[in-house]
Amino acid sequence: MYIGIWYYLAIPIAALLIAWGFKSPPLFQTGAVLGLSVTFLIYLSLNWSAERPEGLLGLGHLFSLPGAAIGLVLSAYIVKMRSIEGVLVGFTMGLLGVLAGFFINQMVVCNTVMWCGVLSV
Repeated sequence: MYIGIWYYLAIPIAALLIAWGFKSPPLFQTGAVLGLSVTFLIYLSLNWSAERPEGLLGLGHLFSLPGAAIGLVLSAYIVKMRSIEGVLVGFTMGLLGVLAGFFINQMVVCNTVMWCGVLSV
């Protein structure tokens, strides 16, 4: 998926801004950005290994980002309200919050309103 370099910069920056809004710990932010990087790499690998690359596969990623944002906000809220101080716990909450939100939204989008190639069930 090549939308432009701005896409690969804007999405992690938006995640950082959301996390900073909740005054989350730095490793929480690292986990969130790493989670987004994992989603980029999954889409990249699927498109490279496909027998016939999907031209609009990137839209599945784009339309799943609201779920990632919701997962990020919920996990940042939990970290803030519970005053979680553990380094590894904050990192894990950021990573899993983004990935869980993204993939839940992914399942809804790719199985109801659009075809996402191998990601559709």
